[in-house]
Amino acid sequence: MPVAIVRLALPATKSLNPLINWPHDLVDTIGRNVYMAEGGYEIDGREISPLDEAEIARIARDIAAKGLESIDVERWFDAYSHTAPGGANKALEILGQIMNAALAAGHVGTAPFKVLLSVES
Repeated sequence: MPVAIVRLALPATKSLNPLINWPHDLVDTIGRNVYMAEGGYEIDGREISPLDEAEIARIARDIAAKGLESIDVERWFDAYSHTAPGGANKALEILGQIMNAALAAGHVGTAPFKVLLSVES
């Protein structure tokens, strides 16, 4: 089952692909639908960059256009931020709104969408 992976950590993790060191058979199964976006936090809670909501909306539209129905949003140390929590939650909200609109328009086939939230550290 193809999965879209959205990592919130640019520009800090630009050189580190989310699928690095994954077994090739697993990558072949889930696909290489990787999106990297502004956002995330350092381990000490400092913001790497603010969430770009327009960028998340563009990513969601691309995911819907590809017909992908599972999304994993990876947060880079988001759990450690006490100063501005919720960037990943806002990303999930935007992704959900656009994916639900795509469902209503018949562009994707199932509901509810499988949207996962994971923390990379």
